Amino acid sequence: MRLLWLVMMMIFPLLGAAEETADPSAPPEQAAEEDLVPQVTIIQNDHEVIKEHRVSGKLYMIEINPKKGRTYYLVDTDGDGNLETRYNDLAPGIAIPGWVLKRW
Repeated sequence: MRLLWLVMMMIFPLLGAAEETADPSAPPEQAAEEDLVPQVTIIQNDHEVIKEHRVSGKLYMIEINPKKGRTYYLVDTDGDGNLETRYNDLAPGIAIPGWVLKRW
């Protein structure tokens, strides 16, 4: 019984190693490294500084830093091209921004 157990313990790692050494399929064509570098456009006016973050020309985040107040962000979380905003029934014309509560 111990011999059978020993043989099984020696065979199972070999099966896992044989599976890992299989030739992977051709990797998908990777985007150029230049396209993956974020591009930041900074817009300054009297009341705030706006930073537009883009990757491959697609806007994915806007960082708004007002002169008075804390920085807030509008982010495209699902990649559909629309920045996610929330509206309140009490003031339908005002978008509720997202603030960073904690960073680590």
